[in-house]
Amino acid sequence: MDENKRQKLMKKIENHLRTTARKLVKFNTEGEALQYLVNSFGEELECDLIAIVLKEGDHVVPTLYQGDFQRGIPHPPIAMANCLPRLFEGSTTFQEVEEDSPCLLIELLRKNGIKTWFSVPIKDQESEYGICMIGFRRYVSLLAEARQLFDDFGEDVALAVTVARQKETQRRKMVGLQWLAQHVSLDTPLEQFVEKIVERAGKGTNAGGACMYLYREEDNSFVVHPPLYGKVASPKQVMMKNNYRVSDYFPFLERPGGDELTVPLVVNFKTIGVLHVERKNEGTFTKEDVEILDMLANYVAVMLENVRLYQQERDHTNRLRFLLQYQQKLMKETIRHEDFHGITKTVSHMFDKAVIVFDRFMRPIAHERSGLSGQQLRQIAKQVFNQVLGKSRMGGHIQLEGLSDLSIVVWPIHNGGDAVGYLAIEASPNEMDDFFSSWRRVGPQYFFDPIYETKARV
Repeated sequence: MDENKRQKLMKKIENHLRTTARKLVKFNTEGEALQYLVNSFGEELECDLIAIVLKEGDHVVPTLYQGDFQRGIPHPPIAMANCLPRLFEGSTTFQEVEEDSPCLLIELLRKNGIKTWFSVPIKDQESEYGICMIGFRRYVSLLAEARQLFDDFGEDVALAVTVARQKETQRRKMVGLQWLAQHVSLDTPLEQFVEKIVERAGKGTNAGGACMYLYREEDNSFVVHPPLYGKVASPKQVMMKNNYRVSDYFPFLERPGGDELTVPLVVNFKTIGVLHVERKNEGTFTKEDVEILDMLANYVAVMLENVRLYQQERDHTNRLRFLLQYQQKLMKETIRHEDFHGITKTVSHMFDKAVIVFDRFMRPIAHERSGLSGQQLRQIAKQVFNQVLGKSRMGGHIQLEGLSDLSIVVWPIHNGGDAVGYLAIEASPNEMDDFFSSWRRVGPQYFFDPIYETKARV
């Protein structure tokens, strides 16, 4: 071939590769991009066979296109160890490889009657996806000068594959989020919530099985929470010994490239469990699968936090309703009785504890005892007078001297900004639960302010 023809052919190839590269990045899926690549090569190069060989872990999966190049025929996976390494390093031609090469990819070309072939690696600086092999059943003169053009084109194809996979991953994420938004709410029972999450994890990653492990503090273990998606071969319980590093018990924790994949479930910087998938139906789990599971794990964390806040708000509302009901009862007792004995009895039944009401000078004016002797009552009054009188509006918790198994909580009772008395309720430190905390936040004046006003009017 004379120099003029070679230059024209080189220019033609360069223009074709540039045009193809620009169009490849416009496709939304990897399959569409690779199919366009095959069609463009088939039309421009008039070749007889095109093989798209994609890496999947330690194997490669060839797909052969022949005839009209509209439909590829997948070939069983081939171990990377049985392939010629230089095929994945740079553009290679049949002239640079020994005829009796044991490479199974080259053997596959021979079985299809290919005499002339060249390969282009699909890779860039960040990713290596595989190779594209173009074959002819006749002898064709190849241009050595086009090697660099095809190497650069291989990087463009790798970029197109990366963009297409990102688009597919984003689309699967959006579909997953929309699906979860339609099927999961704050009132969804835990079993149904787990079912929806593992189903989305399994379908989103094309896995044969998926499950959710939740951490159980009682025996320091991760336990599978039913229901499961598909068939899961992993153990139903994973015991943690002295080592608390989760990756030692789930070796594929955020590690793509295997037949299992696990991501942690973290709520408020605490690992409460893991989301686990296994047996991908095609190939091995990828980085895109990790992103999908991370998205689901974040969704689980947000939902659990929202459920906690929702229940906290609902409990707080119920407590306020409960306190309002008791205030109404106290108002009735105030009207029925001229003293505070009806009120203290009601509050005592409310907490099932001893209750004492003091006036502003720390003199007991009413009490309802539950197992307290008169001597203990006088001792309480003395210590309350010494420890609480003159303190802040919030009152405080007092451990009684001489009564190691008994302590009380004391709050000042205010009316119009002035302290008019004190309320003491029996409570040990271990019993300072959310209910007492709610009482402390609301304050006894929530009950007693209207009561004092009522008595004043009476």
